[in-house]
Amino acid sequence: MSSFIRLIKITKKKAIYQNSSSGKWLSLKKSLIVPKLYNTYNVVMEKDKKIATELISMMKKDQAMRKKWAESGFDSNKYDSKVDETNEKRIKEITDKTGWPAISAVGKEASTAAWLLVQHAGNNPSFQKTILQKMKKLPKKEVDQKQIAKLEDRIRLLEGKKQLYGTSFNINLKTKKLTVGPIYDIKNIDKRRKKLGLDSFEAHKKRAIESYQKFQKE
Repeated sequence: MSSFIRLIKITKKKAIYQNSSSGKWLSLKKSLIVPKLYNTYNVVMEKDKKIATELISMMKKDQAMRKKWAESGFDSNKYDSKVDETNEKRIKEITDKTGWPAISAVGKEASTAAWLLVQHAGNNPSFQKTILQKMKKLPKKEVDQKQIAKLEDRIRLLEGKKQLYGTSFNINLKTKKLTVGPIYDIKNIDKRRKKLGLDSFEAHKKRAIESYQKFQKE
């Protein structure tokens, strides 16, 4: 039984629950549920809570390292790649065992933390592609669709392809200017973004520039 299971409803004869890793809805006769499923469910939820706490802790370490790097003026000597390597290894262990940490299982913050850690596994696009497929298989409400767009763009750029959604911006370490990576079929970019519930590319670009300018002034 997967670690990520959400009990939905119990009737006189059966229980209905969702396997958040696969997104499949399953049912069992009540005689098979009590007390075994109740006990299993309690254990499962406890595991989810522990994983959620761990993912958030890993994200905080990731962000702390990157903050120091940014404050140094992006000095390469201040970038600790060991943080990425450690986080990537652990997130791989978690997702191999339990599938993608769905929102209903670990909460939005922890699910976002997991995505961020995968996003920063920049030296392993094959791993990122595996995760992307896991995320796409889940119901839309279980995964932030913006994260799917950002991860897919990241992978495409790492493979030398143009991004589909225009989510990836880079900082030129020499000029300190913000630039957007190349975009495929830019005339239809907003149509693609809309399918994932994203606003226009121009609105997104404006926010990115304003956020970076604010960062520069701090």
